[in-house]
Amino acid sequence: MLKWTSGTGSSGSCGAYARSSSPARAGPNRRTWWPLSARANKGARTVTPCATPIPQRRVTIAIADLRRGGAQRVAAWLAGALVERGHAVTLLLLGGPEQEQAFAVHPEVRLVHADILWFSRGLRRLPDFFLRLAHIRRAVRESQPQALLCFLDFVNVRVLTACLGLCLPTAVCERIDPRLDPLPLVWRAARRLLYPLAQALVIQTEGLRAAWPARWNPRLRIISNPVRRLKACGSVALPPHTILSVARLDTQKGLNLLIRAFAHIAKEQNAHLVLAGSGPLRDELSALAASLGVGERVQLPGAIEDVGAWLEAAEIFVLSSHYEGQPNALAEAMAAGLPVVTTDTPGARSLVRHGENGLVVPRGDVAALASAMRTLLTEPDKAAALGRAAQDMATELSEECILGQWTALVEELAGQPGADSGS
Repeated sequence: MLKWTSGTGSSGSCGAYARSSSPARAGPNRRTWWPLSARANKGARTVTPCATPIPQRRVTIAIADLRRGGAQRVAAWLAGALVERGHAVTLLLLGGPEQEQAFAVHPEVRLVHADILWFSRGLRRLPDFFLRLAHIRRAVRESQPQALLCFLDFVNVRVLTACLGLCLPTAVCERIDPRLDPLPLVWRAARRLLYPLAQALVIQTEGLRAAWPARWNPRLRIISNPVRRLKACGSVALPPHTILSVARLDTQKGLNLLIRAFAHIAKEQNAHLVLAGSGPLRDELSALAASLGVGERVQLPGAIEDVGAWLEAAEIFVLSSHYEGQPNALAEAMAAGLPVVTTDTPGARSLVRHGENGLVVPRGDVAALASAMRTLLTEPDKAAALGRAAQDMATELSEECILGQWTALVEELAGQPGADSGS
């Protein structure tokens, strides 16, 4: 059964959703909106009001849930940002209302739970498969979208399948490199079969363009993650020379390699390592640190709320992933002015220029990772210069700039034939 609620104020990094001030009305049924002007005034960005009314669009954003993750954060942010621009937004979650909600939702966003993520056994698998599709199809039709945005591969495949024949203008959003994603064969085949039905395929970096068939190039849209400058809500006491990594504790993030690299430099540096995040490898990573003799200097505090405070307290930030789309945690560390070390993935390469605003090392190379961390710990002037340069990236990928790209995509989809077929 579909479950509908209005947007909720679940905690974000520092508390409940804080709605920005809404623009004033410019007359009956007209909104005054505030586009960014390219002009600078004494170094400050100038914002000029515009009385041009924005056509209200019905936008549906589909994602599995709002648990901790980069795609979930972007989906929750985008839903609220589009509402602030005058659009009617439905956030369709495939999970049920009992699931963890780590990100706040704007109170004017219509939140719908399709509640299809249950487990099926034996003879129930086939009928439950069609029942799940029916739930998704009904939820999408009830939202009457003029633009349908889907996040993450298995959501994309399920929604495209459920909406066959509805002719809805749809964009599917991929967050990582499909060449490195260990997706089961049947899902990869479904992706190749169904993605051409979408009007747009959103990827995060130019470097990921080559990962998709050349015939899909006309449908590719590159929209990066917005970068937030996180403000600390409190303070965190960390030892000197603390290396911070914020990531899920799973195989993709390569944290076992980071612990091994840290063990190399721990012999000569009075450093500490913090692996902030939750995941299935917590006990395994803790045991690895103990076996390498650095257990007392490796902290695993679990998922953290006030990320800004941890970034302020740390000395350097490290991302050791085997593959990434465009890592939010890395971007937030750079926006905070931390010197960063990252493994060489297309997503990280879109943010970090080696030797200019951070250090890039080959994936899986423990010695190179240890050497880069040692450099930043022992050369504070170089580390500070890299940190200052890293902050410039945050301006290029500000929320205002990225929202403009999403808004343009919504308008593109809403102008497609069939945009009102769900009405």
